[in-house]
Amino acid sequence: MALFPYLVWGCGECLLAGLILRSRKIGLFSRYQYFCSYVLSVFCSGVIKVCLALSKTNAQVFAKVSWSLEVVTVLLGFGVTWEILRQTLLPYPGVRKMARTVLLVVFAAILLNALIQLSDSPIRNLVPTTRELDRNLRVVQALFLMTLAGLVVHYRIPLGRNLWSMLIGYGLLVGTGVITFTLSSRFDQVAWKWWAIPIQLEYCATLTIWCAGMWSYAPNPLPGSALELDYQRISAQTTRAVSRLREHLIEPWSD
Repeated sequence: MALFPYLVWGCGECLLAGLILRSRKIGLFSRYQYFCSYVLSVFCSGVIKVCLALSKTNAQVFAKVSWSLEVVTVLLGFGVTWEILRQTLLPYPGVRKMARTVLLVVFAAILLNALIQLSDSPIRNLVPTTRELDRNLRVVQALFLMTLAGLVVHYRIPLGRNLWSMLIGYGLLVGTGVITFTLSSRFDQVAWKWWAIPIQLEYCATLTIWCAGMWSYAPNPLPGSALELDYQRISAQTTRAVSRLREHLIEPWSD
């Protein structure tokens, strides 16, 4: 059992390396920049941790480096959510612009909150702040991905094999992260030695889904225009409502 986590980790690194090499060979780095950057960062993070462990680095230094690498991968992971949203909503410029604005505002708010907490006592608050940042980002990403999945189902938006693999694989990864943080906050005495096993297996399952779905470039089929038309209709109604409200508020002052 002691060797099992190392075998799973080795399998994951091999899948990551294969995915990176294949993506570079078929030109996916230029098509899915955010996704490929995240995959590359996860692979490099794993290699750095192994090198530190083999060099018998001080435990405190190893912990700080690990947390720093975790923050970097989590931040880049937010880019994967945007990659999925951007590629799915590419034929819908209005909806895509709105999604980008909302995503950037939420991301900036979460990051600002973390920076404020670190400014008080950077060393003492580093671990709890990064854990909270990780949790908040995963929860927000889960909400965005579930909303996107609802739009895909409701409007029957056709997705290519590449995008389906990104959505399903990253959705599983984010969902597992949310569950892990929820359990760790509720049950301090959970047998994490055993809970780590399904997490590692899910991680390998995600990488397998990505390797299968991203092995060759598969563009999205041409979609319908129902989503963009609904957005334009709702946007026009909102604009008229705001205009009437403004006129109603200004009218008493003009008398």
